[in-house]
Amino acid sequence: MNKEVVNNLVYRIKSALPENVKIAHYLMDLLSLGREAVYRRLRGEITFNLDELILISKDLDISLDSIVNPEKMEKYGILFETKMLIKDTSLKHLMENLKQTLNGHVELCKLANRHPEAKMSIATNTMPYQFFLNYRNLARIPSYKWLYQTQPVENMMSFSDYKVSDEIISLAHEFVKEYNTIDSDFIFDPNTFNSIVEDIVFLYKLNLITNEEVNLLKEEFLNLIDDLEIKTASGKFSPTSKISVYISNISIDTTYTFLEWDNNQVTHFRIYGLCSINTEDPTICKVHKTWINSLKRYSTLITRSADLVRIEYFNKQREFIMQKL
Repeated sequence: MNKEVVNNLVYRIKSALPENVKIAHYLMDLLSLGREAVYRRLRGEITFNLDELILISKDLDISLDSIVNPEKMEKYGILFETKMLIKDTSLKHLMENLKQTLNGHVELCKLANRHPEAKMSIATNTMPYQFFLNYRNLARIPSYKWLYQTQPVENMMSFSDYKVSDEIISLAHEFVKEYNTIDSDFIFDPNTFNSIVEDIVFLYKLNLITNEEVNLLKEEFLNLIDDLEIKTASGKFSPTSKISVYISNISIDTTYTFLEWDNNQVTHFRIYGLCSINTEDPTICKVHKTWINSLKRYSTLITRSADLVRIEYFNKQREFIMQKL
């Protein structure tokens, strides 16, 4: 294994590990190797064998191609990564992937938050997770809907019986905390908040959600709208971060997220409801950023401006919620 490949491997492992985890300690535990054996591999004196690379790849969700053949990826294609593929629709698999996905987002945000100039931009046609994962009932709707779409009908549990672990709830709160400390631009489709309301109505008609649960969801949704309107008017996402909200005058076809800090860039495209495909490819990141910024041309900034438009927009969301729920 040449030095370039070793350096690339070390870079990718460090990028995937939490900040407080040392790469040597991690590899010693994962590969059941002694300290000197690990350091000899990191220095390129001994080659990582295939079994060791596979273990690292699986544990950190890193593509083997991106480790051993980065030149090929640059020459022949763009590397995309994804989680939550519909290869196992069991509840256990969903919980494991929710935990893995939330962990990944938390660590990514922690990495970005080390740089005060970090910036996130989101153009979306559905409610972003940052706004509702702190709400106990609303937070469960997207994953519950995912279960409904992927489970056999006879196996479907009621919303009352659908539980998530305290660990996942804690991760969700940490996710929101970390994301909300990054300066952010949001471009909302005119009907951004409608889809989750329609999901609730649909599930209610199937007798999967009770009247009492609908009322709880409605109360949480109205509280969310109130909180978001305050943040939008003030331009403060948190005590240490800023928010700018735009209302698009044209439809947005999916959710596009672009995160940048220092010399790093990451893009996300939301797919399959809960999933995303991600890439750090410079070309895709540049196009992604250009596309999101282009949507601002067709949008109205309602943060600390356009007061009438802002008030009318949030009142329209409240009216829709009250009518439907």
